[in-house]
Amino acid sequence: MHSPVTSIAFDASNPSYPYVLHTPRGCLRAVKVAHYTNGHAGHLLPGLRGAVYPFKGTMTVQDAGSAFPNRGADLSWGFHYPVIYDKQSSRYAAGLYYLMQNAKTGYFFFGGEDTQIKQLQDKLPTFLGHNRPAQWRLVGGWSGIMGFSADGLPVVGRAKASMTGRQGEGEFLAVAFNGYGMANCLLAGEALAKIMLGEDVSAWLPTAYRIHETRLEELLTVD
Repeated sequence: MHSPVTSIAFDASNPSYPYVLHTPRGCLRAVKVAHYTNGHAGHLLPGLRGAVYPFKGTMTVQDAGSAFPNRGADLSWGFHYPVIYDKQSSRYAAGLYYLMQNAKTGYFFFGGEDTQIKQLQDKLPTFLGHNRPAQWRLVGGWSGIMGFSADGLPVVGRAKASMTGRQGEGEFLAVAFNGYGMANCLLAGEALAKIMLGEDVSAWLPTAYRIHETRLEELLTVD
């Protein structure tokens, strides 16, 4: 059964299982702790609050039918724009919309940030050159909380004491996929597991994803 961890404590008097994980259903003890909660990582890693933050994203799957040819095997329409923060409205725009077409079905996957599903339905035909108001068939739609980092890159490796606020060196994390979880989280999880087992992943885990003091002090900041 699932039970959330509400807090973590380090008990130096029990070196075999020094970590105490508090849950609503009781306490668990662990040798090591893996943080994989992405946007909510700051709940248990206070030193990451602000540097890694939750951000809502919305996605739709839309069927254009005969209104648009299937170009999914040839083109990707994902597009970027400058990151924007509007102080007056407190609105933050992360600079990315996802737009791709499934090469088999012809369905469009379109979304990004916290846009409402109806807005995505209204915008897609216009983006693809259909000037007349239209809404293509909605196959599906969903939203979720993503994890973003201050420097726009995943954070993978052993957690520093400045992140945990606790003693011990047995906490590890793989978080902040910045909207690219499908491309990053599987191998990041593999890297995390190997790091926890003491294996060397430096040959294939990007240096920019790793945890080091320069990154913590100069890039993963809330300034």
